[in-house]
Amino acid sequence: LESLDLRSNLINVINKHILANLSKLLNLFLSENQIFTIEIEAFRDLTNLNLLFLSENNLKIINKSLFNDLVSLEYIDLK
Repeated sequence: LESLDLRSNLINVINKHILANLSKLLNLFLSENQIFTIEIEAFRDLTNLNLLFLSENNLKIINKSLFNDLVSLEYIDLK
């Protein structure tokens, strides 16, 4: 799986297990949900992720360590 589109699914929490074992994922679309919490290790296995879309959610605070494992990340949308 290289691309995962979960836009507009009323998701409110991304826990550390939901994206586990998706190390080949390149693009993740989580925009237009109701996400208010992303657990610290939620992106732990996404070492090849290039694009991350988180716009139009309810995120108020984002811990900078959330992105530590995203070594291939080139673009993130937080609008």
